[in-house]
Amino acid sequence: MSPRKVRVININHGRNAAIAGRCKTMYWYSAFIAKARDFEKELGDRTEAIKRAVRYCRDNDILKEFLEKHGTDVLKMLAKEWKLEDALAVRFEEGWEGGKEEGREERDREVLNLIAKGYTLEDIQRELTSTVQSCE
Repeated sequence: MSPRKVRVININHGRNAAIAGRCKTMYWYSAFIAKARDFEKELGDRTEAIKRAVRYCRDNDILKEFLEKHGTDVLKMLAKEWKLEDALAVRFEEGWEGGKEEGREERDREVLNLIAKGYTLEDIQRELTSTVQSCE
C-alpha cells in the first residue's frame, strides 16, 4: 500500500483567511483559539485562559450555541495537553467499543436467521454456545 498524503491547512486566526472565511464555524473556531492564546499570554494559566475564552466567545456570539452546550467538554479537552499515547488510547477504546457493537449486531442477525429457519430457543442457545466455544 502506498503512503497517503494529507494536506494540512493552517487556519490559525489571520492565516489562510480565504479558506477559513468559506466556513463560518471554522472562522469562529480559529477566533476562539486565538482568544484563548491571548488570554493565556496575559494570565499565564492555560485552564483559566480557556475558561475566559469560552465566556468571552459566548458573550460575543462566537460559537455561542456550541459553547453553551459543550463548554465544559471544550475546557477538559483543551486544558489537557494531549500526547500521542493519549490519542492512541482513545482510538483503541473507540475501536474496542465499535467491535463489541459489531459483534452484537452480528449475533442479533444470526439469531433472527435461526428464528426464520424455525429453530427453537433451545436450538438457538445450543447453536450460539457451540459457535462461541469453537472461537476460543
